[in-house]
Amino acid sequence: MVLKSKVLATIIVSTFLMSGCSTIQKAKRADELEGQVAQLNQEIKDRDGQIAQLQEALDQQQSDSQKNLERLKNQLEELKAKEEASHKVKNLK
Repeated sequence: MVLKSKVLATIIVSTFLMSGCSTIQKAKRADELEGQVAQLNQEIKDRDGQIAQLQEALDQQQSDSQKNLERLKNQLEELKAKEEASHKVKNLK
């Protein structure tokens, strides 16, 4: 009977210690995961900032391209008007 009590006590103590170790391991793993999540969140934030900068640069390029297109259209209209005037002058001679 004493042997059974000792074995039972040993099993109980071992189970308790193992569950304690498991809890400690889970806590350590949770800390590791929290660190990884924080790192990933920072990487996402950094990439969001990069995307915003790229979007701003793209918007500026589109604006510049639109201005250049308008300028070229105006130059084309001027050249057409000059050519038309030149033809009229030649026809008058």
